[in-house]
Amino acid sequence: MPWNQNSFFTILIVSGGTGSGVFVYSPKPGAGNLIASVAAQAGTDPYGNAYKAGITSYSKVAPFPLVELFNGQVLFSGAGTFQEGSVTDAGQGSLTLQSSRTAAGDVQTGLVLLSSLESNDGLNPEIVAKARIQLQDAVGNPSYVVPVSPATPNVDESAQAFVFANLWVAAGRETPQYFLCAAPAIGGKNSVHVAGSVQVPLGGWVNGQAVTTAIPAAYRPAHTTSIIGMDITSGAVVRFTLGANGVVQSNQIMSGAVANGDLIDMQPDSYRRAAAFEGHPQASQWPPAAGAGAEAMSCICHDPAVFGHLCGMRRCVTCPLCHGRGRVLRVLCVLCRGWGEVGV
Repeated sequence: MPWNQNSFFTILIVSGGTGSGVFVYSPKPGAGNLIASVAAQAGTDPYGNAYKAGITSYSKVAPFPLVELFNGQVLFSGAGTFQEGSVTDAGQGSLTLQSSRTAAGDVQTGLVLLSSLESNDGLNPEIVAKARIQLQDAVGNPSYVVPVSPATPNVDESAQAFVFANLWVAAGRETPQYFLCAAPAIGGKNSVHVAGSVQVPLGGWVNGQAVTTAIPAAYRPAHTTSIIGMDITSGAVVRFTLGANGVVQSNQIMSGAVANGDLIDMQPDSYRRAAAFEGHPQASQWPPAAGAGAEAMSCICHDPAVFGHLCGMRRCVTCPLCHGRGRVLRVLCVLCRGWGEVGV
């Protein structure tokens, strides 16, 4: 229709069943030219074009994908689709993306985006993938998941170098380093990977000697962690420890003999870092304001008689970590700074 023959409506009301609606064609009405429709019920137009219920956009190019807005969902399909794919917002802190199916035996995959209060841990926003995940880059090569640097927001984590003490040095087959891992999570917490090769100093192995200076607090373990070392010079087996203070120490010779100048491989290992750095924003809300958090709940998160907590908190309060969801976590108490089991 030429521009000078446009129609203008203050309001356009379309009602009725099959065959009623608003239909848009390009370049003109005809078979295969339907590009959009608004209809209360699905049907077929006079030119043989099948149309969907709701607000729908059609492609004229194979495999003829279409996008349909109907019944509160966004639906996707095309030629050969057995069941549409969909995007659904349940209005309860979740958004679900679901693939289409091509046959009755086909299994859909999907992603569920959950807000913090609707997530499985009740603390952090979450993405649930209902399928295996294959990671590859733009040209099909293997790819990976990388966490953000604890020191710099929005910057990828990278390997961190140890700073040595007492004449210990990096030497051997692998540079001593540590870094935050995206996976695996240990006990539901971010883990830190540590590995590398070191050389025993001139004074020889000394039990309890600091091998490194303290690593940054964001990488420190929740508790003292053992790191097994293999003396590749003599064949001895040793144990290093990484304490909650962030210092690697030479703990003991477990078998064999170790001499100065020996090269020791610290076996690759991962440990759980302290919960104080696990990203629980609710912890900053503790303690509650005066008069807050006194609901008659079954919360016993800070009852030392039950969980051995050090803070002496015995009254029933709203837990800022679990929000009364009944999960038991091992965390650093924000009141007493002591480690204890918490839950409701």
